[in-house]
Amino acid sequence: MLKKILPFFILLLVVGPVSAIAADPAGAAAEPSSAVVSRVVELGSDTYRGVVATARLEIPQQSGTSGSGEAVVCQLLLNFSSAASGQPLTEGDVAVKVGETDRRLADPVRLNPIDGGFRAEVTIARGGEALLKIGSRLDDDKKRIYRFYAQL
Repeated sequence: MLKKILPFFILLLVVGPVSAIAADPAGAAAEPSSAVVSRVVELGSDTYRGVVATARLEIPQQSGTSGSGEAVVCQLLLNFSSAASGQPLTEGDVAVKVGETDRRLADPVRLNPIDGGFRAEVTIARGGEALLKIGSRLDDDKKRIYRFYAQL
């Protein structure tokens, strides 16, 4: 009897782990998903000295409720283009200062050029209106300041 059952148990010991690896070769089931779903808020466009700046925020969705005044780290995305030709402007220095309605502006954060635009992480408090003051010096060496408002 043992000679008949022993091969069956050996087969289960070998086939069980192999079938689990075949079903999930990357091991994704062993690691929890760390993908964060975010929503995009369009902040609008502003034109100054012949250059159009378009801004948007990527805000991570929080599980559960978040209280008013809680700081949220968001991704600020900016694209610049010529008002006359519509050509994208991708070279230059860009920085942002974030200010809440009842506080002074924070220290500047440099935006990094990525994929034809500029991106940076900014911290904004929930429940109030935030001013995003953008300073730029693009390839034409002219200084420009843009203002956008966000409410989370």
